[in-house]
Amino acid sequence: FTPETQNTFIKAHLGPTLHAGGHEDVKVLIYDQNRDDLEHWTDVILADAETAQYVYGTAVHWYSSTFKVHEDALERVRN
Repeated sequence: FTPETQNTFIKAHLGPTLHAGGHEDVKVLIYDQNRDDLEHWTDVILADAETAQYVYGTAVHWYSSTFKVHEDALERVRN
């Protein structure tokens, strides 16, 4: 996925399908990747109110860039 295609998929397919099937309690996490592109993904997906209603949070890996922690990015997207 790109941020744009994941946004469209959640908004048009995953979210409505889960809700229509009575699975509103399923917690959808976006991104699920390393920290370096976190802000771009959250800017695209969480800024879209139609999509954000289906998103519980963001999954972030700590695999790469361990030399640079990116605390500022994590703090910005935390809320």
